Amino acid sequence: MKTVVIAVISLDGCITRHDAPGAQGWASPEDQAHFRAACAPCDVRIFGSGTYIPDRDSMRRAVRPGVRRIILTSDPGRFHDDTVPGQLEFSAETPTALVARLASEGHVRCAVLGGGKVYGSFLQSGVVDEIELSVEPVLFGSGTRFGGSEPFEQRFHFVSMDKLNESTLLLRYARPQE
Repeated sequence: MKTVVIAVISLDGCITRHDAPGAQGWASPEDQAHFRAACAPCDVRIFGSGTYIPDRDSMRRAVRPGVRRIILTSDPGRFHDDTVPGQLEFSAETPTALVARLASEGHVRCAVLGGGKVYGSFLQSGVVDEIELSVEPVLFGSGTRFGGSEPFEQRFHFVSMDKLNESTLLLRYARPQE
């Protein structure tokens, strides 16, 4: 199974504006179109509970067969009433265990969609195959950092760069082949 991190960041590496959740209000329409297109071939989408809770209602409405959404949380039981087996699930698994389980269940492509702690834990675990970063031309000075706040080091190879609009870049990286 291929695991892809998809994120939009500011020039200073933030995935949120200050304490506000998500990229609403600052990600360009072109990034939003790219995000939808990049997620389309993914049969699994992984989020953290901090990303899920602000968009809970819209995520629950978007539940449909063929796309499995997994929310990582330290307390999956807290979301028992939101669970739709095979479509909207909650897990406390490590990234390594989750990716192994999903692969054994026949999933093909997994999108890791935030937030910072989830990005960081997946990157630290070494299970990420590709990174797609949209870089928006804004600076925030503070906000949730892409990759979380725990120190680690991972190397990726540059694959490509595209312009989504006059100022927004899309950078693609891949994990080095072993």
